[in-house]
Amino acid sequence: MGYNVKIKKNARKDLPKLKSVNLTSKFDELIKVIKENPFQTPPPYEKLTGLPYYSRRLNINHRLVYSVEEESKTSTILSVWHIMNVDYNMINYFDSLSISLMVISQVED
Repeated sequence: MGYNVKIKKNARKDLPKLKSVNLTSKFDELIKVIKENPFQTPPPYEKLTGLPYYSRRLNINHRLVYSVEEESKTSTILSVWHIMNVDYNMINYFDSLSISLMVISQVED
């Protein structure tokens, strides 16, 4: 039994860009793989560090980023253009902020 695939609105907006750089067929191939088994290799995938997301290359500059919900057997496509626009400095900031808040909380107890 395969997986359902959903495409988020922001990823859907980027689909026409794939056509402009001739990546539509590569996208279609990856969707077939993800529908069958989002953890199948080849082609290789990467687990994104610190995030519950996976990534597969469309080419050197572009990636398909997705999440997987095992219980519902659903893969959600989050991004299909440039490597996901995640500000890792902000993630590190919030990680350090949450650690600081935990320390403050423990001191106050």
